[in-house]
Amino acid sequence: MLAAIPTAVSQALPLAIAPTLGEEAAPGTIITVMLVSIIVWILSTMALTMAAHRTSDGQTVAIWESYTLSLGLFWRYIWTGILYLLIVVAGSIVFIIPGIIFAVRYVFAPYAVIIEGISGGAALSRSKTLTGGRLFGTFVLELGFGLLFLIVFAVPLFLLILLIGQFFGHPLLAETVQQYGNIVSEALFVIFNVLLFKSRGVMELEKGGI
Repeated sequence: MLAAIPTAVSQALPLAIAPTLGEEAAPGTIITVMLVSIIVWILSTMALTMAAHRTSDGQTVAIWESYTLSLGLFWRYIWTGILYLLIVVAGSIVFIIPGIIFAVRYVFAPYAVIIEGISGGAALSRSKTLTGGRLFGTFVLELGFGLLFLIVFAVPLFLLILLIGQFFGHPLLAETVQQYGNIVSEALFVIFNVLLFKSRGVMELEKGGI
């Protein structure tokens, strides 16, 4: 349900402003709608991460509670995301391989904000620790999950959408199926990375206890 909120908002906002704007919206209004949609998407991703984290610990968490907790971490999450993006882009500019390495090394930084409440350099350092000595393994897991998702879910979904929209002539139904696919995709990738983050954290604790 949390993953469905950004889709619902992105569809509801244009409908809500349409009656007052006529056929063409002002550039400022379009930018406002885009910014609101992006903020809602970020908050929903954070809330979904929070819910996956709490649920994996055997706790129950309400939707409003996930959003409330995430809202308090919003600017930490944004700052950490900006640092992560800058590092990956800088690595990619130098050469594509460093960009991939940095992307994998610091992949857990945004999750560290939600799960452990740290941010910025501390979150990046935490991700580096969790992937340290397991960088290639992390890459293989992320890539493997992505390929599995592509084969098992994304490709069949694309074919289904194409079949419904083009051959059966139901574009509205095809769009609904696509939105459903986006919701499931978001949820699956967040849950996967939350569980991977926490499993790496357990491994790190066990390693430290030896």
